[in-house]
Amino acid sequence: MEFLPRRYQASKLIAGVIRKGHPWIHRKALSSAIDAIPSGSIVRIVDGQNKFCANAIYEPHGSIALRILPGADPLTPGAFCEGLKKLCETKKEFGEAYRLINGEGDFFPGLTCDIYGKVAVWQPYLAFWDPLLPLLAEEVTKQLGTATHLLKPPTQRGGPTTLLAGEPMEEPIKFSENGLTFLSFPFTGQKSGFYLDLKGVRTHLPKMTLGRRTLNCFSNNGAFTLIARRHGATELLSVDSDPHARTQAAQLMEANGFTLRDEEWITGDVFDVLEKLAGEGRQFDLVIIDPPNMCTNKSSLVPALKGWEKLLRLGAALLSETGVLLAINCSSFMPKTLCEEAIKELKLIARKNGGMPLDHTTRPAFPEGNYLKWWVYTK
Repeated sequence: MEFLPRRYQASKLIAGVIRKGHPWIHRKALSSAIDAIPSGSIVRIVDGQNKFCANAIYEPHGSIALRILPGADPLTPGAFCEGLKKLCETKKEFGEAYRLINGEGDFFPGLTCDIYGKVAVWQPYLAFWDPLLPLLAEEVTKQLGTATHLLKPPTQRGGPTTLLAGEPMEEPIKFSENGLTFLSFPFTGQKSGFYLDLKGVRTHLPKMTLGRRTLNCFSNNGAFTLIARRHGATELLSVDSDPHARTQAAQLMEANGFTLRDEEWITGDVFDVLEKLAGEGRQFDLVIIDPPNMCTNKSSLVPALKGWEKLLRLGAALLSETGVLLAINCSSFMPKTLCEEAIKELKLIARKNGGMPLDHTTRPAFPEGNYLKWWVYTK
């Protein structure tokens, strides 16, 4: 496979953005000359003096049209394999399950790859990567001994999870983390089948659960529920709107020698359940609020912040006097400062905060990639 880059002469503004290290160029910043370039092409960007600035992937299906690629001219498939080899060498130290490729953070824009033991789950957000995936999968097998490679198209592209290379398998994938067995559901679950980006929260949570009545909201497949049970929670209640979540949570508990009791799970709208629990006078010593992405574009920021404030207000109303509220936000369009500003009237005290785990590589010049934020609040 060879790349045949298309030349594009950038404005001084775009050249400046590239030199500062940001990996995205928006469609509205480009001249009409870009329209002559087919989607999926490699673009060789030059400045006004015809000096090389960068290579980029051109796929204008949203507001972002160009995604900057690493390295100098010329670009070859072998360069991607060499970069992947270095990632394998660095990230295999993160344990049994980790994010091997974190898109722009690891200089593979629009591509993620998660490792679960001997299974790799690939998610290409750009069609550019599709013909390269077999080559990249071969490199990962060579470096890590991976037996199975699954292709799980992200929601934006659609389609079922399929076998990319290696041995067929069925879900769930079992893996160990901090002494517990977790389950990834790459065929029916969210993301690559598990929320690897919440590793920092899972590591901190055992310090918070001993002797506490625990309410886990947006509980998904029950990872936080399992940790609370294993580390001494005296009472458990989990809430999720997806009826399949309870089934997966029951499997997870069973895999660790526990039983999920009927009274410990509610399938329903979290907002409604929180209001109902408050009406019943219920109180908890630990309330976990972990909603899905609340803001998918800038235009929805204001209602998303209002929703964030309402969630934390409802959660805080259920806290005992010494209770703790663990709040998690995964939207890149909701900056940490705005999330904190939105709830200032609640007068909660932030005792601790955190963000992305180290395997989810971030870059200072790309704040959009640093999407995950979490806080430990008390009254």
